[in-house]
Amino acid sequence: MVSSTIDVSHAWYEDGLALVTGSALTAFGLLMLKSAGLVVGGMAGLALNLSYLTQMNVGVLFMLLSLPFFVFGQRTLGWPFTLKSLLVSAFLVIFTLVFPQLVTLDDIHPLFAAAFGGALCGVGILAVIRHHASVGGLGVLIIYLHERRHIPAGVTQFIADGLIVLSALAVIGPRAVAYSVISTAVLSVVLLTNHRPGRYMG
Repeated sequence: MVSSTIDVSHAWYEDGLALVTGSALTAFGLLMLKSAGLVVGGMAGLALNLSYLTQMNVGVLFMLLSLPFFVFGQRTLGWPFTLKSLLVSAFLVIFTLVFPQLVTLDDIHPLFAAAFGGALCGVGILAVIRHHASVGGLGVLIIYLHERRHIPAGVTQFIADGLIVLSALAVIGPRAVAYSVISTAVLSVVLLTNHRPGRYMG
């Protein structure tokens, strides 16, 4: 039986590679969702909703919405976590600005976008979490509850995401919300099945 108390440390370059890769996967997942007119849970979902209303970049909105949670993260999880999380947010802004210039997803089926966009976001978030960082927003609070209160990250993510996706009814309509529920479920399942104490050994 694997102990959940084993400390897994990473070299700086391992952290750096994980943060860049996780940010890129999350950003591309968001691009797929936005191209299909969908949302996902968490601050990313709120940022997508606002991007539809304001035409602002989703990465910039995501970072602005996340700022209060970074303050919470610094006070509860420390400076290393907060600084790495701020880097992730910066990478997200960069990638969400650059990716649309490199690839066009004008004709993407919403079911495909929901399933694979949600999966990409989930894997990206997972990569970042495993290196003691967050993509920002509610992820900071979810990591705190997971590490300090032992509440499974996938469960908390699913509940919060469900509420946020339902709130998108006024912005994207019921059909798009139905597809968005799929993206949220896929993201949560990725976290729930892969981010558990003792599962990850580095």
